[in-house]
Amino acid sequence: MAKKKYGIREKYSPGRDEYSKLKHVYQRYNAMKYCEHRQQAAKNWDKWEKQWEAYRKEKDKDDWQSNHVVPLTTSIVEAALAEIIDQNWRPQILARGEEDKPKVAVVRHAFDYSWEIANGDLELYTILKDAFIKGTGIGQEYKWSERRRVQFLKTKAGERGPEQFTEEQEVTDFDDPYLEAVKLEDFFPDDRGRYFRVGPYSCRDAIRRYVMDIDDFREFFKGPIWDPLGNAKYVTPGGDTSYWEFYKPPEGFDKSRDVEVLWYWAKRPWDALFIVANDVMIRMGPNPYNHKRLPFARCVDIYRTHRFWGKGEAELLESIQDELNTIRRQRLDRAHLGLDPMYLISNREDIDETELIARPHGFIRVEDPATSARELRTSDTPPSSYMEEDRLKDDARRVTGIDERLQSVSSPRSETATEAAILKEATLKRLRAKLWLLSRTFLIEIGRLRVANILQFYSQPKLEKIIGEKRTKAYRELVKKARAQGLLKRINGEEYIQRYRTIRIKNRKLEVTEDGKIVEEKARGIHFFEVRPEYLLPIYGSYDIVYGATPTIPISKPLQQQRIESVLKHPLIQAAISSGVYDLARISDALLEAYDFDPEEFKAPSVMPEELISPEKAVALAEEENERIMAGEDIGPTPYATIEHTRTHIDFIRSKRFKEVPMDSPITRVMLRHVVGEVIAIQNRQGISAQTRGPGRPGEETRPPGQRLAEAANIVPRMYGGGETPPVVPSPTEEEGPAITGK
Repeated sequence: MAKKKYGIREKYSPGRDEYSKLKHVYQRYNAMKYCEHRQQAAKNWDKWEKQWEAYRKEKDKDDWQSNHVVPLTTSIVEAALAEIIDQNWRPQILARGEEDKPKVAVVRHAFDYSWEIANGDLELYTILKDAFIKGTGIGQEYKWSERRRVQFLKTKAGERGPEQFTEEQEVTDFDDPYLEAVKLEDFFPDDRGRYFRVGPYSCRDAIRRYVMDIDDFREFFKGPIWDPLGNAKYVTPGGDTSYWEFYKPPEGFDKSRDVEVLWYWAKRPWDALFIVANDVMIRMGPNPYNHKRLPFARCVDIYRTHRFWGKGEAELLESIQDELNTIRRQRLDRAHLGLDPMYLISNREDIDETELIARPHGFIRVEDPATSARELRTSDTPPSSYMEEDRLKDDARRVTGIDERLQSVSSPRSETATEAAILKEATLKRLRAKLWLLSRTFLIEIGRLRVANILQFYSQPKLEKIIGEKRTKAYRELVKKARAQGLLKRINGEEYIQRYRTIRIKNRKLEVTEDGKIVEEKARGIHFFEVRPEYLLPIYGSYDIVYGATPTIPISKPLQQQRIESVLKHPLIQAAISSGVYDLARISDALLEAYDFDPEEFKAPSVMPEELISPEKAVALAEEENERIMAGEDIGPTPYATIEHTRTHIDFIRSKRFKEVPMDSPITRVMLRHVVGEVIAIQNRQGISAQTRGPGRPGEETRPPGQRLAEAANIVPRMYGGGETPPVVPSPTEEEGPAITGK
């Protein structure tokens, strides 16, 4: 029997290896698509999403029965997400050897930067919502480059004046590792796999499906990178099913415009990425990522053992939601019948149905109201009906662990805010279990993929051509500098500079010392760091990704405030503050932060100018003042005097040169007044600091500031720094002697 000829083979005739791999992709696609477990989960995804959306069927004008939906599933899913999404989802990155420990800080900041610019928290929120509603969420971690051609309007001089023309350029909107939430309907894992992590039942392969417009397909799959086989030109939209050999156009898409593209990822039996579009092999090669794993991670809400697909909150609440809707609709229908009841009509009366519709000032003409027409009244709703609804809500709380307080339901009036917050904490155990599972499955897998992609793509430089006249000094200096840094690259006689990724760091600063060590310091503001391969790539192959042993949910603000206040009132803590063991300033900052205040707004302004912070400048100023006083100038105490500044004056007073000045000389009085004023200011500053720290320790100097120079000389070395305004020391009076006019 002759083999059937398909229309696609008249234009596209793959080789033996290409044909076998093309056939393999579609065989695996059918096996994954019609897997029993996936079929069971997929048939309910639409139902569970409608349940979360509180979907109501449209009613026609003659349908009087209620279609109300109790938003129980919506409330529970959103409450769980609101508590979980506040977590810090950054992993702990650990080195495998002592040599890689300094590089961990660079990898950690690169992880945070890439997560921030790609809006990873929003994609994570979407994945979590899929997991809570449908039981499973899938995330794909890959390198995404978004480039596009744009046109700019330019003006040039023409024969008849300025002429406008357009200049086309390529711009890059994004070029970094990216986490994307994958739609479950377009994802097909290994039909025998149970997870993506390492293990005997890890998925061997997986397929992600895209439906693309034919024009978008041709724009994306052009050039040698995405169309290395040159087969994209053979792809045609869906249509006659007899045209293809393996491909069958799916239901529900435009067969005149749409193309089904399958991305087949495999780690067994091949290390592969095959891209197939409507029975045509577009790309056939190895996995382009160095980690050589499937670039997917799985997030489940309720873990099903020995299965890939999990159970969500909507499935847990399915029967409860249906019964709640039924009971609520019955009560509403009874209320409708009470307002617009049915009538018992005599068969001898000729009454139209429209006459029985309730309306203001309406009446019905009958011969005898007692026998011709009579309302059919229904009884009131019994209290037991409301009790049954409460029992169903109790079942919902038991099965989900989500209390009404988490769903923004008001607490009884007898509860204080703190009591309600404490009771709320007792309902979070079920959510902590979800956090535990999430951190040890999905987040570990995503963390490993993201770190591997950072190591691969951040270590690849971008080449920037050095432009300008090669003979100029500026050009030669730029080439010399690039060569000295090891960043010069020469291609076809042209010089290029290798540029590496620069990351943004907030309130931290990374610096490289002269011996090549990486140092991390606290520094307020925004800082930048160029990530070079030697600062990033590990000696021991990779880094380990872990999460904390106990995932915690942030406690509520009222409870946090109460805990801090209780701790601060403890006698042992009070004693530790008084003795200086604990710093009062830091404790005050923690208390202000608990009440959502910025501690920096309450800090006293600094009294030390920047120009006097340097000890060298302080000493130089004191030496200058010494000479000016010796020359006869009347100089008062220096504001913001430092220890080094005042000690320089004291050393000068003890010098042989100053001892030659008579004791009753105006120069001596000016010098003593200058130094003593600075010492008193320093002592006052120390007194304020001592009050902040609490009582002094045994043996610490607590005497008030002295007036004699001998005491000043002993006190100065123990000071912290001068105050803003030195105390005023009177100038020499006429009784003391004339004003200084010269030596």
